[in-house]
Amino acid sequence: MKKVLLIGGAIVVALIVINMVRDIDPTKEAGVKEATNDPDPSSIAYDCGGEQIHVDFNNDVEPQTADIYFDDKSQVLTLPAMEAGSGAKYGNDTVTFWTHQGEATFEYDGKSLSCTEEVATPGIDGGVAVGDIPEGCVSWFDGCNNCSVGEDGVQMACTMMYCETPVEPYCLKYEDGSSDAPVETTVSAEIVDGISNATYRIEGEEVTLVAGSSSVEAAPGSATKVETQITEFMAEGDLQQGSGATLDGGVVLTQDPGGSGTFYYVGATIQQPDDTYLSALDTHFLGDRITIKEIAIDGRMVIVTYLDRSDDQAMSDVPTVEVTKKFATKGVGTTDLVLMDVTPN
Repeated sequence: MKKVLLIGGAIVVALIVINMVRDIDPTKEAGVKEATNDPDPSSIAYDCGGEQIHVDFNNDVEPQTADIYFDDKSQVLTLPAMEAGSGAKYGNDTVTFWTHQGEATFEYDGKSLSCTEEVATPGIDGGVAVGDIPEGCVSWFDGCNNCSVGEDGVQMACTMMYCETPVEPYCLKYEDGSSDAPVETTVSAEIVDGISNATYRIEGEEVTLVAGSSSVEAAPGSATKVETQITEFMAEGDLQQGSGATLDGGVVLTQDPGGSGTFYYVGATIQQPDDTYLSALDTHFLGDRITIKEIAIDGRMVIVTYLDRSDDQAMSDVPTVEVTKKFATKGVGTTDLVLMDVTPN
C-alpha cells in the first residue's frame, strides 16, 4: 500500500512539473525584457504570419545585436549576431532570427515563423522613384522619407511621412560618416565657383580641381587613382581684413589615395585685387574618416568643428569625439599663402 502511495505521489509531482514547464514562456527564458522605450524610427517591421515584430539592427556596435520588439512593443528581446552563410542571423540557445533579402525566419517557443518586411511606400500613391542607392550608403532619403539600407544596398524600412512634392533622393549617411545631404548655406555662387575650380596644395602637391573634383594617377601608368573633391562644407568671409573689402572662402576637401582611408583637409581661397579670381591657400590635414559638423570664418580665421576618435579607438569605430580647430592665414596679399593651426592646446 505504501509503495502504491509513493508511486502515486511521484506521478502527481511529475504532472505538476510538466505543467510548470508548459507554463514557461521560452522567450522570457531567452532574455525577453520589458521595453523601456519604443523602437527606433528606422527599425524594420516584419509581418510573421499575422504577428508583427519590429527589429532594430545595432550594426554600429561590437558585438552587433538585434533588438526584437514584440506585438505591442512593450517587450524587447536582444539577440547577439551569429555566423551565417548569407544574410544576417541573430540568436541564442532558444531563439533565432535570420533575415535575408527582405525575408526572415523567427524561431521561438517551438515555432518557426516565416516573416516578410513591411516596407513603407513613400510619397504620393507610392510614386516616388527610389533611384540607385550609392555603394556604402547606410541611410537613404528617398525624396520624401528616411530609409534604412540593407547589406545588399537595397532600400529597406522607411518612415511614413506624406510628401505632396517629393524632391531629389540622396544618401543621408555613408559608412565613413559622410553625407550627400544638402546643407543650408549663405555662401555666394562666386565663392562656390572659386572653391570648385581652384588649385590647392595638399601634402606639398598641387591639385587642380575642375567643377569641384580631381582624379589623377597615383603613379605614372598606375590603375590606382587619387580622388580629390570638395565637400558641401564651405564658409564665406573676409580673411584679408584691413586690405579692403574681399570675398574669401573656406572649404573642407577630401582625398582618397586609393586605399582604405579618406583624408580630410581644410583649405581657403582669397579674392585677388581685380575682384575676379580666387587663389587657393595651402591646406591643413584634419583626419582620416572623420565626420565634419561645421566650417566658419571669423575674422582672419577659418574654424572647423568635426568628430574624431580618441587615441585608443580603432579606425573602424564611429567617430564621436568633438574637435574644434582654428586656422589663421599667413601671407595674405601675396602669392605664397598658408594656413596656420592656432588652436589653443
